[in-house]
Amino acid sequence: MHEPQRVLTTASGRDVHDLCVGTMNWSAPVYGRRSTDSSALVVQAALDAGINQFDTADCYAPADSGPTSEQLLGQHLRQLRVDRAGVFIASKCGIRLTSGGWGRVVDNSPEYIVSSCEASLDALQTDYLDLFYLHRLDVGRAHLKASLEALAGLKRAGKIRHIGLSEVDAGTIMEADRILTDLSAGVCRLDAVQSEFSMLRATPLNDGVFNACRERGVRFYAYSPLSRGFLSGATQHIGEEDCRSGIPRYQGGSLEAVRRAVGQLETACKATGMTLNQAALGWIRWVSQNRQQYIHPVIGTSNPGHLKSNIRFGAAADAVFAQFDALIKLQPRFGERYPEVDMQEFQLSN
Repeated sequence: MHEPQRVLTTASGRDVHDLCVGTMNWSAPVYGRRSTDSSALVVQAALDAGINQFDTADCYAPADSGPTSEQLLGQHLRQLRVDRAGVFIASKCGIRLTSGGWGRVVDNSPEYIVSSCEASLDALQTDYLDLFYLHRLDVGRAHLKASLEALAGLKRAGKIRHIGLSEVDAGTIMEADRILTDLSAGVCRLDAVQSEFSMLRATPLNDGVFNACRERGVRFYAYSPLSRGFLSGATQHIGEEDCRSGIPRYQGGSLEAVRRAVGQLETACKATGMTLNQAALGWIRWVSQNRQQYIHPVIGTSNPGHLKSNIRFGAAADAVFAQFDALIKLQPRFGERYPEVDMQEFQLSN
C-alpha cells in the first residue's frame, strides 16, 4: 500500500509545473564560468514557458562579494512584477559556508535552521517559502528530530509551506515522515525529497528511495537530470576551475566510461528523432509514469537558450524508453559523484 502523492501548488492554488529551474550556478562559478546578467532572462524564459517552480539555497553564493542566487532570484521576480502567489520557491539550509571559496560544514541545529530561513526570506524578498529543505544531514542524523521540530515550527508560523530533505536514504525518508506526523498530529509531513537522478545516475530506482517516497506520498525532485551537462548533447570540456575537475566520476578511466555511455545513448537517440537532452528528460517522465511517482527534474542553468532547449520532454513509445532503460542497466560503475571528503561528510551513496 502507498499513500497518495502530496499535492503541491502555489499559494494561489496553481499546480506546480513538471520542471523546476535550478539556480546553483547563477552566482557561483560551478562550471568555470558565471553570468549573473543572463539569470534574469532565464527567469523570463521559464515564466514564458509556464514553468512556475524555482529552486535555490542559502549556500549558492560566490566566493567574492557578489549577489547570491537567492538574492538574484528575488530581484528578478520583483523586477518582472511576478505575482508571488503564482510561483513556487524552494530553498535549502544545512550547509553553512565557513570561508571564501568552498569552505563549508553541515549545520542542522534548530537555531541555524530558523536563522537561515529568516535570511532566505530577506534575500528572496518574500514572506514565505513554498518549500524548505534540509540540504544535508549531519553525521549519524544526530539532530534529525530537533531539526524536524524546527522545520515544523517554521511551518506553523507561516514561514514555510512544505518541508523537504535532500540526499537522504530510504530509511531516513520513512523515519522523518513518521517524526513529523507524530510531532504535529499529521499537520506536517515530509513533502519532498531531492537527490541526483539521471540516465547516468539511476541509483534511487534501486536503493529504496523511490519506494519509500511512493509509500509515504513524497514528491521527488531530480537535480542534475542531464548529469552535469553530459546528457545535454553539447561537448563537455572540463577546465581547472570547473567543479567537475575535482569529482572522481569525471576523471581518468571513469570519465572515459561516462563518455562511452553517453555515446551509446546518443546512438540510440538517432533512431528516435529525439535529441539527447530530450531523451534524458523523457526517460525521467517515463520512469515517473511507470513508477507512479512524481519526479520533477531540476534544470539548473544560467543560459536562457539552454533552458529553452530543455523544456520539452522527449515523447516516444514505451518500447523506446525501455531500450534506454536496458542500456542504463548495463552501464559500469562510474567513479564517485562527489569528492571523497564530501561522500563521507554528507553520507552520500553513489
